Amino acid sequence: MKNEILAVMPQEQLDAIQNDLNEIKALLLEKQSSGRSKTERYLSSREAAKLLGIDRRTLIEWRKRGAIKASKISNKVFYKLSEVTALIDRNELN
Repeated sequence: MKNEILAVMPQEQLDAIQNDLNEIKALLLEKQSSGRSKTERYLSSREAAKLLGIDRRTLIEWRKRGAIKASKISNKVFYKLSEVTALIDRNELN
């Protein structure tokens, strides 16, 4: 059987511990989302064009001009979701 310890602590101390844990969790989530994700989502040309609200031919032209980066595997072209959203952010109107 496991050793168990029962402790009594004031509610204020328990609240302070909970607040500290919430702050640590928020910092970890922020750090995780700011770093390069190993689970980057890739979009097909069709999905990327739909998200951008453009024709697939326009997307091809943008890729050729270097407006957006892409990866190619066999005959399929894929776009990182982060690249698509970055393109939208770069062209945001004030």
